[in-house]
Amino acid sequence: MVIKRRDTTAGQPVRRHLGHVSVNTDDLQALIDLLRSRPEVDDEVLVEFDEGDFTEGKDLRALSQGSLRDLRVKAGDLIVHLGERRAEAIGPGELVDFVFNAWARSRQTSRYPESFRSGDKFYPRLSMAISALMAVGLLIYVAISLPVMDGLHATLVGAVIVVLFGFEGWLGYFSSKKAFHGTAWAVIRPYSAHEIREMDSKKTVVPLWSLIVAILAFAVSSTFLILNYLK
Repeated sequence: MVIKRRDTTAGQPVRRHLGHVSVNTDDLQALIDLLRSRPEVDDEVLVEFDEGDFTEGKDLRALSQGSLRDLRVKAGDLIVHLGERRAEAIGPGELVDFVFNAWARSRQTSRYPESFRSGDKFYPRLSMAISALMAVGLLIYVAISLPVMDGLHATLVGAVIVVLFGFEGWLGYFSSKKAFHGTAWAVIRPYSAHEIREMDSKKTVVPLWSLIVAILAFAVSSTFLILNYLK
């Protein structure tokens, strides 16, 4: 068996992570057009998926959800991998840098791929929610069990409990999030940028931080009510 390697003598680096890239039909077409404009790319720019290939960004709409999880944009000696667990460019260094600077850098996103939403993000959030609830319970316990304390001392003890458990929850969440951010991925959505803006504008999902603020507000208000009752 003969292994053929691509030409990697055109400079360094020859492999570069693209970060967390958002890709829609317009983004993919922009990458295709940018690569076609490069003089060193003589071959046709192809976007490959498991079952075949295509040449235009709009063709992304025809792919199944499974096929969207791993795309490969080929342009001569360059390959741009776009997948849920991988987003990187491999090839001549100058062309790799061009892909990152001219295309990937402006398309960074905070979104996670679909496959990350079930367990990878659920457990850190669950840990944070449990910590917040424990803080509420301990805060109420302190207010009820230590009536000899004046209101200021009880409030300070409760505030310390909230801070400690809140810190533990956030630490678990961000340590998990940091682990994900050590990798690169592509969030591929088979719609145009205009269609995505319309879909996102219709969503009314309450951010996680607002839930935490509501829990802490409930804890503080409950503490003051209990303290006033014990006086």
